[in-house]
Amino acid sequence: MLSAAAPTASSQIAGFLITVCGLGLMLWMFLHMSAKSRWKEYSVRYPCPNKPAGRAWTVWWAVFGKRGDRCKYTYRRCVRVHFTEQGVYLSMGLILGRINKPFLMPWSKVKYIEQYDGPFYRKYMVSIWEGPDEIYLEMLDKGQGDLKQYYKKSIAAGDPRMELEPQYRPY
Repeated sequence: MLSAAAPTASSQIAGFLITVCGLGLMLWMFLHMSAKSRWKEYSVRYPCPNKPAGRAWTVWWAVFGKRGDRCKYTYRRCVRVHFTEQGVYLSMGLILGRINKPFLMPWSKVKYIEQYDGPFYRKYMVSIWEGPDEIYLEMLDKGQGDLKQYYKKSIAAGDPRMELEPQYRPY
């Protein structure tokens, strides 16, 4: 018959230290990635103190980096997006939102929107260019109503830099 031995004090301390070191390493990696992705620069350059009204959508992939650069910083399912008349409001959840403040990227920075139709889903890729940097947002079909509504309003308002209609290409 097998019996479970009670954990000793030294094994409990070792487990605690390993857990603390692992959590500290994950926090350090996230802070390093946040600094390199230029999220803080965007939140200073395009501040938005008030959260916009409406629904927030979770972005499956948010990729930050320079155009043509192989080193890009990816956030998976932690970026939230609101589509508003002024632009694209990007924020993070409760814990990550304390480190990375939200920002509102104007519609004039959105270069194109692509629709991909897969066998079981439809997704949208939103490309935002700010100087040499680019932000790609990949989201599922759920937020398409807000996206199309506000993107077309910005074109109808006569924004001179918004001459592109969304490009729809099959996946």
